[in-house]
Amino acid sequence: MNILLNLAMNRLTTSILFGVVWLALTSCSRKQDPLPLRLDTYLQAAQQHEQFQGSVLVATGDRIEYERQVGYADIGTKGLIDAETMFELASVSKQFTATGVLILAERGKLSLTDSLRHFFPDLPYTGVTLHHLLTHTSGMPDYEELAYEKWDHSRIAFNADIIRLLAEHKPAPLFRPGEEWRYSNTGFMLLASIIEKVSGQSYGEFLQAHIFEPLGMARTRVYNTRRSGEKIDNYAYGYVSDSTGNWVLPDSLPAFREVYYLDGIQGDGVVNSTARDLLKWHLGLRDGKVVSAEWLTKAYTPVVLNSGKTADYGYGWSLRTDSVRGKIVEHGGSWPGYGTYITRLLDQDKVIIILSNSQKYIQDAVEALVFNEPVEMPNRRERVDPPSDLSPWVGQFVSLSESDTLVFFAKEANLYSKYEAQEFQWRYASDGRFYLEAQPGLAFGIDQNASQDEHYLVVRSVKKRLVKL
Repeated sequence: MNILLNLAMNRLTTSILFGVVWLALTSCSRKQDPLPLRLDTYLQAAQQHEQFQGSVLVATGDRIEYERQVGYADIGTKGLIDAETMFELASVSKQFTATGVLILAERGKLSLTDSLRHFFPDLPYTGVTLHHLLTHTSGMPDYEELAYEKWDHSRIAFNADIIRLLAEHKPAPLFRPGEEWRYSNTGFMLLASIIEKVSGQSYGEFLQAHIFEPLGMARTRVYNTRRSGEKIDNYAYGYVSDSTGNWVLPDSLPAFREVYYLDGIQGDGVVNSTARDLLKWHLGLRDGKVVSAEWLTKAYTPVVLNSGKTADYGYGWSLRTDSVRGKIVEHGGSWPGYGTYITRLLDQDKVIIILSNSQKYIQDAVEALVFNEPVEMPNRRERVDPPSDLSPWVGQFVSLSESDTLVFFAKEANLYSKYEAQEFQWRYASDGRFYLEAQPGLAFGIDQNASQDEHYLVVRSVKKRLVKL
């Protein structure tokens, strides 16, 4: 449920790892090839090397320029992914929560300056407004860490349970409201509960009535009860790779037990949809069918911190401007087994939608191919045991060109990094580099030819030097 500020804002690309996704793949696209052939070639290679399965859609206006699905929705039954297969969106859900709040604000049911304690007076966090919650500037403590420490993991927690834990244990805020930008699932969990308080409907009922049904999104719904008995036809079960490299449900591995005990939380995730329905969502926003242009402008405006500095996040959307692509609003999602992304290029009336049920991330490569830029093609690397001494790889590193700080740590003789409440493993390969398990093209290496150890990341085949702090 799941994109650290500098990384998400600098767009070293948007990664689960540090808050941005980086991609380095392995051969170039051919400029003369049409878009379908370029993307088909890439997806076939990605599927062949187990670096992606899922659904990809590219559209300009309401015209679909490319659509393809690869891989299995259900590995057990060998059921294939198709255009109607529903995926957990993870943090892509946040834009629906934010829009739900904007719908209520536009109708005068609440104000974005309303305080959190107006809705939940038992919570000890003063000065927090809906605006802070929407923009990740609230400083609210991480509910996932709180649940890990204080919740009975044999039971499924719901929003009300987490709110009670916050009121009872009073974990300290991370910073004063508006002082910093820090990605917060807690904020969006609280916003979903505020929607329920104000509307008198459940979170799912509200989104159904005010977004999904009006836009004809028939294969979209709030759904977080897969582990408690309810089944949906043509559903993409999320898979992770176990220690032997086999695809398994995260439910089967102790390292992912949060998929069970956090299964009742709504607002920061658990909207489920298809690529085609997300195209309807994009078009509905564009055409003002959900909220007015005035309110969408607010959603697409970078948040201003107390210091006067801005962060490239609005209300449920990450923001960036590109000299070629124009203004872009986008968001990614990460949850065990799922990796999702929607990129809306507003000035070009274009959208790129990528839904994966293998938690692999290819949006940078797909976007580059859409714009006829070269990328490297996926390939297979031989896995080998990592070095027995991981100390050269462990610690804080800074990218001089990007001024970003990256953190790696050792756990059970393997190399990991952490983003939000999730840990991400890096696999060692025979070429002497580590590759991010969730994004195999991203390489972390040491230049053995340098006079001293020089660490680097490979991003789209370009080495970025890292200095260990």
